[in-house]
Amino acid sequence: MTARFVIVAEDELGQKLARDLADRVVAERAVEWLRELWADEGTLAMQRSFSGLRAGQAWCRWAEVKRLAEERSIRVHGLGMKAERAMANKAVAVAADMEAASPGAPRIDALFLVHDTDGDEEVRERLQDEARRREAPPRFTVIVAAPHPESEAWVTAGAAPWLAGGQAQHDEERKRLGFDPITQPERLSANRPTDKRDAKRVCEALLGAHGDAYQAWERCWKETPLEELERNGARAGLRAYTHELEEIAPAVAR
Repeated sequence: MTARFVIVAEDELGQKLARDLADRVVAERAVEWLRELWADEGTLAMQRSFSGLRAGQAWCRWAEVKRLAEERSIRVHGLGMKAERAMANKAVAVAADMEAASPGAPRIDALFLVHDTDGDEEVRERLQDEARRREAPPRFTVIVAAPHPESEAWVTAGAAPWLAGGQAQHDEERKRLGFDPITQPERLSANRPTDKRDAKRVCEALLGAHGDAYQAWERCWKETPLEELERNGARAGLRAYTHELEEIAPAVAR
């Protein structure tokens, strides 16, 4: 039976990182029988699918979760909640409600909640805690990916082998910033285009333009050794995500 993984994310880059890293962790670190199933592109599609909440979607934006909740009259009482807690609560409630309302549709095996921290390191904990504290927990597993401060930090963590301008560009960025953005991506900033530490700005300086669907950057997270990604991105939330995947992979993929 094909496992169905639903992704809720802010943007295309976030969902690609969550999806591709999940595949890599299973293919490289799961138990042997599971690694074998994930190792071949031909059999991989038979083992798992990634989708949004609606049929035919590759993934779902957070804004759509709000619309779906309104359509289905799902109310989340967010009094006193930080925004991420209310968002996680609503995403889980919508997914569970949609699954219950369509008994003939493929079941959801895991719900991925992907959201940048924007510099607030507690975002991951709030998303995770709220998604799991419900009195009637959903049947599916909830997995949180929270790039700190934003998705480009995870890309930068794997940039070393693929630098557009070679070592000279890396040295220039390191000098300009006063730290190494590849080994310390958590020190970058989010949503501040005029800040010299802006993660998007630094990523483009190191790797060039990302292309319409981030094709130019994909090698950073798809081909750089996982150990290198985790070492560089440990304080940027990347290792927390891969560690969680390692723990739950056998349960959600069997």
